[in-house]
Amino acid sequence: MTKARTLADFNTTSIPASVITGLSTSGGKFKQIVKTDLAGSSVDKTDNTPATLLTSTAITLSSASNELLIEAKISVDLRGGATHNNPEGSFILYDGDDNVLDRQVVYRSGTDDTNEALNLDTIILTSLYSPSSTTEAPYIKYWCDRGLVRVYGATSTVGRTSITVTEIAADVAPTSPASPTPAGTNAPLEDSNGFLLVGNSGEALDIDNQTFTVAQINTKLGTL
Repeated sequence: MTKARTLADFNTTSIPASVITGLSTSGGKFKQIVKTDLAGSSVDKTDNTPATLLTSTAITLSSASNELLIEAKISVDLRGGATHNNPEGSFILYDGDDNVLDRQVVYRSGTDDTNEALNLDTIILTSLYSPSSTTEAPYIKYWCDRGLVRVYGATSTVGRTSITVTEIAADVAPTSPASPTPAGTNAPLEDSNGFLLVGNSGEALDIDNQTFTVAQINTKLGTL
């Protein structure tokens, strides 16, 4: 298996974080990945009544503050059937609370029952969100607006359909370092004339091998 393969190409249903080396990002970390395949070779849809195509295996978050990254990969073929040209189908990705996360309409022009060579499309639905519950199972619904929509499953030699759910640790906002507190007589001070004092007025400073007090330096600056 090469690194060029996407997460959706894995055949396992769960990938522990321990094997996901090199995939951490700044401010976040992959905690677990769960992949669910559409069973069987293919399913067909010929009506416009929404139906559930695929539901993800439920994932339990390790922390309620974490986020989920969803990628649904759908392999679909549109066919005109006996009565329709221009077949069309719709796909919607939902979270566990039935909120729409992403949607896409796929359309093909001019296909009819006499020209039904394979015309495979790959649809990608994605979302990054914070679920309302620590246990989540996003899902896909679909319907056929015209013609016939055929979606390919795990045992197909043509294409595959799956949902991959990745738990990502919540970002930790970087904290600004505290400003250092100047110590004792070295604290920068400013006199009534706005001159910056390096130390207390009685402190002796060595400049070019000559000793001056801060008061003497400010007196000199005041004459410039």
